Amino acid sequence: SVLIYYRKSLKARSNVALMKNKHANKMAKKRLKQAKSYLDANDSNKFYAEVLNAIWGYLSDKLGIPLSELNKENISSVLMSHGVNDDDVKALMGLLDKCEFAQYAPELADTSMKEVFDTVGDMMDKLETIKKK
Repeated sequence: SVLIYYRKSLKARSNVALMKNKHANKMAKKRLKQAKSYLDANDSNKFYAEVLNAIWGYLSDKLGIPLSELNKENISSVLMSHGVNDDDVKALMGLLDKCEFAQYAPELADTSMKEVFDTVGDMMDKLETIKKK
């Protein structure tokens, strides 16, 4: 039985896409932990950069789309094809827009960093239910 488990384990580890999917949430939480430290330090530029890295990295790993090919259009279509409802997809796109805007024009941002941080965590929890293999 140990040999069977070992073979299954090796086979699972050799499937890179599956491993990225399984570890997407773990990596995103690591990045969000770093973003939280920037939030606590009130460093908005680094905070938004880290949140965006967390979101883009999470979506890349979770959906199996290389970062170089990741854009809002293909994220929307892939999420919808996996049964994510339209409101959640729009909320995610809105969150990406808010973060990008706040990163490059922080003085004009109308969203607090704490609110963004909480929203990102909720959004990733919702998305965690998709594409489970």
